[in-house]
Amino acid sequence: MRHPNVKDGLKAPFVIAAGEHGIDRPGSLECDERTLDALDMPLRPAITSSMVMIPGEPVHLSLTHPDDFLDDLDAALDEAGGHPVVKVGPVYDEGHLAVLLHALEGADARVILDGDVFGSLSENHIDAETADFITKNVFPVTALFTPDIDEAEQLLNRPIVDHDQMVRAAEEVLGMGPKAVLLKGGQLPGGTAVFD
Repeated sequence: MRHPNVKDGLKAPFVIAAGEHGIDRPGSLECDERTLDALDMPLRPAITSSMVMIPGEPVHLSLTHPDDFLDDLDAALDEAGGHPVVKVGPVYDEGHLAVLLHALEGADARVILDGDVFGSLSENHIDAETADFITKNVFPVTALFTPDIDEAEQLLNRPIVDHDQMVRAAEEVLGMGPKAVLLKGGQLPGGTAVFD
């Protein structure tokens, strides 16, 4: 398998990661950075939001202004040059996704879309409007979509309880428009092995 950051024999200088900063949890920029470090690829963040934990208080979420996000994203795309790789995690606001789509027009980017984008947009439940926005506007430019079981269940509006259903679900999600799907199986009920 070829290195995911190589196209036509050229390696992009970094992966642009659009997402949340501040709390080290799955889907965050901190988690992305550890993953990319393991792949020997630097990360260039484009921050959509910042989370702050203060002991005894609820987590505080602060959204980046869309204009600032666009400026940061445009600068990152300029720095990346041709064929940039853009990983999209939690964004919390459809305005950020609209900005992202605008910035990617004509950029020939390879977009990796984390399934967490749905939960962040719709407070951990995928509503019909959010799913429609993603499938019509984001999936067509997505090179790889990486939902987990819960996200795929919400997107398809049905449970996934075994490996066969998981395979069918991945194929159905693929039919919605992304070029490739990696359905993560860590939440599949039962068993001692994880199948992606």
